[in-house]
Amino acid sequence: MEVNEIMSENIHLYMIFAPVLFAMIAKTLGRRSVAVEYFSMAASLFLLIVSYIFISNVGTLSSKVLSMPFLGPGLFYADHLTAFMAFIISLIFFITTIYSGDYLEHEIKLGVITERRVADYYSRAFIFVSSMMMVVFINNIGLMWASVEATTLISALLVGFHNTREAAEAAWKYLIICTVAIALSLFGIVLLNYAIISANQSGLSLDYSTLVSAGKFADLTIIKLSFIFVLIGYGTKAGLAPMHTWLPDAHSQSPAPVSAMLSGVLLACSTYALIRFEHIARLSTGVNFASDYFIFFGLLSLFVAFPFIILQNDIKRLMAYSSIEHTGIIYLALGFGGPFGIIAVLYHTFYHAVIKSMMFLTAGSIISVYKTNEISKIKGLFEHHKFLATAIFLGGLGLCGMPPFGIFFSELLILIAAITAKKYLAAALYLICLSLIFLGFLNHLSKMTFGHYAKCHSEEAFECENCSRATAGCRALDVHVGFKTKLAITILFLISITSGVYMIFALKEAMARSAMLLLSPLF
Repeated sequence: MEVNEIMSENIHLYMIFAPVLFAMIAKTLGRRSVAVEYFSMAASLFLLIVSYIFISNVGTLSSKVLSMPFLGPGLFYADHLTAFMAFIISLIFFITTIYSGDYLEHEIKLGVITERRVADYYSRAFIFVSSMMMVVFINNIGLMWASVEATTLISALLVGFHNTREAAEAAWKYLIICTVAIALSLFGIVLLNYAIISANQSGLSLDYSTLVSAGKFADLTIIKLSFIFVLIGYGTKAGLAPMHTWLPDAHSQSPAPVSAMLSGVLLACSTYALIRFEHIARLSTGVNFASDYFIFFGLLSLFVAFPFIILQNDIKRLMAYSSIEHTGIIYLALGFGGPFGIIAVLYHTFYHAVIKSMMFLTAGSIISVYKTNEISKIKGLFEHHKFLATAIFLGGLGLCGMPPFGIFFSELLILIAAITAKKYLAAALYLICLSLIFLGFLNHLSKMTFGHYAKCHSEEAFECENCSRATAGCRALDVHVGFKTKLAITILFLISITSGVYMIFALKEAMARSAMLLLSPLF
């Protein structure tokens, strides 16, 4: 069967519902942790291949409105932006699944979890992926809201996976804050529905494909109010300041691969839902209304993030506050708009997903080696673990926007977009925040990678008979970094460093078409 024929046979359903089947199989395998691990890697590779086929052939779809057997057409919607998001979700999930093998095996050896919990982890992860796929494919904005809420409920189980007091507290905090915030988004959708009825268009559904074709709604005030509620709700889930308070706790207490998924793709899914809603509101409000809010919250997120990044002493919370920063950068790009701004949104979403996932996975391995999250106690990485030292140092530079990493180019595009839009003050504040954050990150990276590990080189240790205590501290660092860990981190590093060459060519058509989609008020 030709690829085009396969596309017409509802290939999108594989990405949405196959993970549910995979979750059930993983759960059935139960105590056989090795079987669960390798099955999950194969299943995640299948999802990646399907998503690549989809992004490569989405332009051949006869209709953007997709069907589901027995339910008829209209339930799902797919364009190049949808395919772009689905590919990112599949890519990050595949790589975190590779990493999870060594990570969970190490936790079993330490007694943190039992072998039976491995099946729980993978089954929850598959359901989590399914819920995110539902967000990006669903057509009805009410059902999209329900899908975003589903990602909250399912990911909360992953945040609290370790069953410690701290993890449970972080999971509940995440669940309560995001659920309340998402309720505001629901109220915004209800207001939009009221505006539809007020415009004597009560026959319209809440399908995205229908609303963007309906034109301008009469009650401008209601439309603006609905957008503000949706912005607060989805913005909270995306980690925008000042609604970000759940994020540092959730990211720091989650297993490392879960943190990578949360930061790399879940935040982007919330932004995706907001972008879809903004397209509908833009028909009535115009572009400038939403742009001002995007710029305000984007800058606020940068200003809130940078002091916490500079003063942070927890490596995973450092990455979490960096996620707030980069969410702010993406919203700035949305606010500046224009061709440069919209292209930057797409590039930055991809680059951030890749390199932040790499940083969280590397941080998880460093924590396994040093048995601490505290940056002040992590010293001498280059001396003892050159692979981890190289990964965290170069990854940190890439995260701060150093060339030749992709984030440098997306941040440069955002600056050009700001100047093109004549937002000179915002551009200046943007550069100041990036500079301060770079200095703070460089300080943390230098402390962790250079110098000597205190337990190896303290005077007290060297005074011990036969230097036994001196060498004991060093031996504590001789934790083997597994092949799957190195493979996952290396893949992410290679993608981040070569994305300007190969990955951009592979994705450029989808990015360009997505940019055209976002720029056009009528699509």
